[in-house]
Amino acid sequence: MLLKHKKTIILSTIIFIVFLLQIGYGYVSHKIVEQFPKNVNRMLPPYIHLNYEKLKPDICFMAACVSAQNVSLTLPTETPNSFSVFEFGNVQFKSNLLGNYTLNTNPPTSTKLHHPIQITISASGSFEKADIHNLIIRQNQFQATLTGTFSVKKQEIDLTGKAIYLTDFAQQFIPDNLQFLTSFLFKNNQQEITVSTDENWVYMMNLPILPKSMLFQKR
Repeated sequence: MLLKHKKTIILSTIIFIVFLLQIGYGYVSHKIVEQFPKNVNRMLPPYIHLNYEKLKPDICFMAACVSAQNVSLTLPTETPNSFSVFEFGNVQFKSNLLGNYTLNTNPPTSTKLHHPIQITISASGSFEKADIHNLIIRQNQFQATLTGTFSVKKQEIDLTGKAIYLTDFAQQFIPDNLQFLTSFLFKNNQQEITVSTDENWVYMMNLPILPKSMLFQKR
């Protein structure tokens, strides 16, 4: 009888702790939503515009959890007054007490935007480094599927995968003085690709396609 009573006390204690943690996670979720605009402005360069709708805390078991709809990023291109739109669609972010998180996006199957670049991501990790389990990039006939790592803190990207219609896609990011190299490095048939960084540039297949400062704040 005493043993049964102890088990009841232990079970009740565990349930109470889980209940308190769940309340705590709910509070953190609300704080993430509250602080998000300020944190985004601190993390992103001013010429990158993040748009989203219905940012709200979600209820997730033992995790802080937020979601947003119609999420997109707008970046300037090499052409004056021209922009690339990266469309993520519905996004959900979860994080636990250890700082580990998961991120999933689900872009819409149809859109009214003019030639957006649609991004589907399944990732997990910490604020030190994200493990990209699956990254799918689509625009018109172009599609790439990549895996690898991404670190905001170290400002590093290391992705590998396969793509089709890469030549057509890459043209919009290649500076005019390097356009002649695209036919040597890229194909419209399926090919293996890499995305990486050094101190100053983001590279696709070892060709600089984007100044690193356009993705990361200067250290």
